[in-house]
Amino acid sequence: MREALGGRRFWLIACALLLVSTVTQGLVVHTVPLLTDNGYSPEAAATLMIAVGLSTMAGRLLSGYLVDKIFAPFVAASFFLLPCLGIYLLDSTISPVAGIISLGLAYRHRIDMIGFLTSRYFGMKRFGQLYGYLFASFVVGSAIGPYMMGLAFERLHSYEPALWTFGAFMLLASAAILSLGPYRYPAEERAPTGDGLLVDAPATERA
Repeated sequence: MREALGGRRFWLIACALLLVSTVTQGLVVHTVPLLTDNGYSPEAAATLMIAVGLSTMAGRLLSGYLVDKIFAPFVAASFFLLPCLGIYLLDSTISPVAGIISLGLAYRHRIDMIGFLTSRYFGMKRFGQLYGYLFASFVVGSAIGPYMMGLAFERLHSYEPALWTFGAFMLLASAAILSLGPYRYPAEERAPTGDGLLVDAPATERA
């Protein structure tokens, strides 16, 4: 634990999760008020939220497939940038459905990345404890995001300042994830046994 908490990788992941959960949770909670503020009826705005659930399921399947094929920080950074597109589309009302889909694709991806990145950068020895600490940063962000959006609208009578800030948060989160470097613990490999069967061999640390 001392080694993990004393290294930069843990704090890069924690900060990225904090920023991403702040943005995605804040946007999801305030999507309906944002749409009604831009002229949609409450009923129409609530109906559009169906797209969040559908795109969330699709995003989890897609991200799980991609991290098996592509370096995970590249996948994470790509998904983290999707809310930037969602912010623009929602705020401009060009295509709120596309904006909501962009948001939904990233909404649950951040949770799935916690376990994968923990195993690849810190191994399995203290997996549960490290996962808990990183998940705590996600929970804190989930509380901050809706509060920031609500405070911006209450004090400034507009969501614009919070939306611009959220866009900057997503750029910072993507930069943090891309700074992690190569995996310290590669994926487990299939090793042959004496009887010709293949079994999982333990992952070893990379310097």
